[in-house]
Amino acid sequence: MSRNRAAMVSAFRLFLRPATTTHRSLALRLAPGTTFALHLRPCHELQQHRSFASTTEDGETDKHKKPTTGDITRLTLAELRTRLKALGLSAAGRKQVLVERLTRSTTCSATTLPRTTGSNLSPEVFIGELVNNSNTTSAPKNTVQQNEDIYVEYVNGMPHMTVRLPSRNELCQFALKPISHNVGDLLAMLRAEDRGIDRAAVINKHGVRIASSCTIESLLDDSFSIQINNRTLDVNPPKRDKVTLESMDKVGDVRKVIAQLYEAFNVGEYQLEKSNQLAKELETLRYELEPLEEKKLELSKKAARRTNFMTWMGLGLMSVQFGILARLTWWEYSWDIMEPVTYFVTYGTTMAMYAYYCVTKREYMMEDVKNREFSLSLYRNAKKVQFDVEHYNELKRKSAELEYNLRRINDPLNMQLPSHLVRTQENTPPTLTEEKAERK
Repeated sequence: MSRNRAAMVSAFRLFLRPATTTHRSLALRLAPGTTFALHLRPCHELQQHRSFASTTEDGETDKHKKPTTGDITRLTLAELRTRLKALGLSAAGRKQVLVERLTRSTTCSATTLPRTTGSNLSPEVFIGELVNNSNTTSAPKNTVQQNEDIYVEYVNGMPHMTVRLPSRNELCQFALKPISHNVGDLLAMLRAEDRGIDRAAVINKHGVRIASSCTIESLLDDSFSIQINNRTLDVNPPKRDKVTLESMDKVGDVRKVIAQLYEAFNVGEYQLEKSNQLAKELETLRYELEPLEEKKLELSKKAARRTNFMTWMGLGLMSVQFGILARLTWWEYSWDIMEPVTYFVTYGTTMAMYAYYCVTKREYMMEDVKNREFSLSLYRNAKKVQFDVEHYNELKRKSAELEYNLRRINDPLNMQLPSHLVRTQENTPPTLTEEKAERK
């Protein structure tokens, strides 16, 4: 009895001793011990079989588990990013954020491992199932994340780009202007929204970097990618309907036909109606100008008489000066005495002409002096009789414009042409600038 107990104790010690070799060698080594124990205690055959199967399964699971939290914290930043990219997760952020993200993914994958209860499942089959399950579950995750990280949509005809910023892992929408904005503006907006962006660039589908001066309109014509720090986000903008040359030609033909139809149905009638309207307005202005014309004629005659009087008076004063100088030269004194006097008289006249230029900013010409004196007399007399010269000039300008437009409409050579293209008409109405220049 003591010998049997000793054999049982040794068998259980051999069974419970931790193995330093692989699971396959452990299974081969434990087979005789297990058989011996089963022969000693047949009632525990099923229990021993289940414990051996569960031990083998736990060993296989521990073999393929990810590193624990303590091991993950010892990894470098580059190794953490490599593992996250292999799992299809975002690799942007600080080291603590990456460790938490990797720990969560490891815990989730451990809870979803398939548990087997049969003892006839080999480790190779179990490992193959684990790899296949991880591949099938991670592939859709990458696709969804890529679609959610960045996308472009049109809102009221304007493109809006939604990007997941790396610092807080939040989506941010940017409203883009296709013509006025360029790639540099887009990158500047990204950096302004997230200060954690150290490097940002736009790459086309051939791997060539797009310049900052490229417009958003040309950028959205084809697929591209945006590199933010160590992430690469692929963008597939929606297609836009482009205006072709054929459609533009069709639009031009339609416009031409519409213009011809409008001319055939409306232009002739419109010109006749416009001509009658201008004639009525011109008739009204003439009735309004008639009493003003009479007053203006009286004032003009009065100013002309004053101007003629001043002209003849100047000639008379010059004759008196000539007579005085002749008397003093030949009768009272000699030429030797009067020569310096005549010189100073001539120089004084020149100084008077220069003073006229300083006051009026015009050269002393006889015709200009006469016109200026006429205008001064006219405005002075109009002010006395309370004649509104500004209102009279405004009515005259409107009357000249109406007459000019009436001649242009009734002229068959200039019919249906805008006013700035008419070149055969003469006596165009004066503008406000010309009137002000004439007054000065």
